Amino acid sequence: AEAQQIYATGNVIDTVALLRNVQDTSPDLPKAKAQLTQLSGKSDKIIAKLLARSDEAVSDGLFQRALTMLSDLQGRVGPDRKPDVDKKLQAARDRLAAAKQEFDDKLKRGKDRLRGGDAREAYRLLSRASDLADDNAFPWGFAEQQMFAQAHIESPVRIQRATAQRDSDPRHRRRRQ
Repeated sequence: AEAQQIYATGNVIDTVALLRNVQDTSPDLPKAKAQLTQLSGKSDKIIAKLLARSDEAVSDGLFQRALTMLSDLQGRVGPDRKPDVDKKLQAARDRLAAAKQEFDDKLKRGKDRLRGGDAREAYRLLSRASDLADDNAFPWGFAEQQMFAQAHIESPVRIQRATAQRDSDPRHRRRRQ
């Protein structure tokens, strides 16, 4: 009865999980097995899509998103899929830890470069740290935003781009000639 209520909400994966847990002594066992046979294929397709989405998230560098998806899926899959989900979950955790380490390193090195007067390198490092923070929900507070803005303003890259853009404009070239 509980599985049918959950199925009515459209949650196939949890329905299959509940049907797998019906006791052998239950009078509803034949009905549960019939429903399980009917829904297991649909559930497998949904799980495969969710695993593919988690793989896409990992390949895109969105490790926190993949970790959330896989953690949610871990308790809902059957014993046949559990090792695969556990393996992917551990890989996402490892990649998230590596991204956090890279974030901390880029942030520290960017701060040091900005204090040292190398705004171009500071901007490059802080830009990467900002991307990692956005992609994986790492702490990126007001102080970091101010540093990033300062590096952007002081960076000669910005000045070079403006000069290159001005020089590419035909009106400015004619004046210089």
